[in-house]
Amino acid sequence: MDFTAFINSLMGWPFIVVAVSASILCTIIFKFIQVRYFITAWRYFFTPSDQAKNGCADMSPAQALINALNSNLGNGTIAGMAVALVAGGPGAAFWLLVMGLLLMSVRFAEVFLSLYFGTQACAESKIGGPMFYLSHVRGGSILPYIYAFSVFLYILVGANAVQVNAIALSFKEAIGLPAYLVGTLFAACVIYVVFGGAHRILSASEKIVPIKVGVFVLSTLIILMVKWNAIIPALKLIITSAFSPVAITGGAIGFTVQQALQTGISNIAFASEAGLGTAAIMFGATNSKAPVKDAIMSMLSAFLTTILAFTLTLCIVATGVWNNGLTSTPLTMSAFSTVFGSLGNWIVIFLAFTFGLGAIVACAYVGREVWMFLTNNKWVWLFNVIYCAVAFLGAIADVTLVFNLVKILTIVVLVINLYGIVQLLPITRKALSDFERNN
Repeated sequence: MDFTAFINSLMGWPFIVVAVSASILCTIIFKFIQVRYFITAWRYFFTPSDQAKNGCADMSPAQALINALNSNLGNGTIAGMAVALVAGGPGAAFWLLVMGLLLMSVRFAEVFLSLYFGTQACAESKIGGPMFYLSHVRGGSILPYIYAFSVFLYILVGANAVQVNAIALSFKEAIGLPAYLVGTLFAACVIYVVFGGAHRILSASEKIVPIKVGVFVLSTLIILMVKWNAIIPALKLIITSAFSPVAITGGAIGFTVQQALQTGISNIAFASEAGLGTAAIMFGATNSKAPVKDAIMSMLSAFLTTILAFTLTLCIVATGVWNNGLTSTPLTMSAFSTVFGSLGNWIVIFLAFTFGLGAIVACAYVGREVWMFLTNNKWVWLFNVIYCAVAFLGAIADVTLVFNLVKILTIVVLVINLYGIVQLLPITRKALSDFERNN
């Protein structure tokens, strides 16, 4: 068995069992909190906590939600959902939708624990996240450091190199622009942002979100309106493919249920980052004194990422291009081109650029925080240099190597964080019960 096959085997049933079990457990323990508090979460977003921003915080809870959404909505959506359909067939779209909704309960747990334990002192920037609640479980003397180091590598590879790699691919596909030029452009953008410190990172991140989400929603709605008569057949294909093997154009080789499960679950876990703890790090920077309330609100980032990801898969299936032999960003371009013509390529290029840039900028904050945790707030300039260098190298890196590294790091980070969440479920459940009793 070669290295790629070994990694894919880990992302098979072992990954599925761990991720699904933890998500179902949290959903049951919290009595389907993602359903019961769905409307309430939106109300909390539009009426934020009074104490949301203070001198010991980098951002408010509402800003943390926006930045978490910016981090989640990268090319794991634009390119990753197309890859999921190619690898798992239309059924992958169904499982990514189900898993994404289940993961909302995990997002609640990780953000609550981050805010509940918090930090003991106010540093140059507020640091929070799984590093602190992992210190309260068995193995807590070393797990926070393993987690933080793994997240640091994950941010460099999955949230930086992968984003630039996908953008370089889209530019090459559309206009033949060399990868090293794309890498240079992104390195320049990242240099400007990250060397401006936490506040410039957060400011840039908040400006990108409405632009990229607005263009995405408008363009996908237009596709679905034009292809309205294909929506019901596409949904039927997605649902039936989720529970039975599907052949390709009547051939013997097709997609199994395990392929649909594996690709759907793994891709939405990577896209939404629910269970990885990155959103918990952002919310940990708020110094909020309303952990349950803000954790409920945080579920919206996982929900919106899931809905947008599913919408894109529906567009690809409804346009009939899902099995045309293309994959990744070129497949998304193919779907958009069926409605927009040659303009579709440029829309996807714009989305790939803004989604990728938004994720890179937002994740720079997460990477900065775990670096500061590992180094005790030292050598931040070195992190900036490393992060900018990776932005260039990601454009010219081998895509197979990049995605294998992402899979490994996703497994490590997810397993460690879910271990901490499950160990601390009694605390989370009690806090939720107390909150419900008093409200």
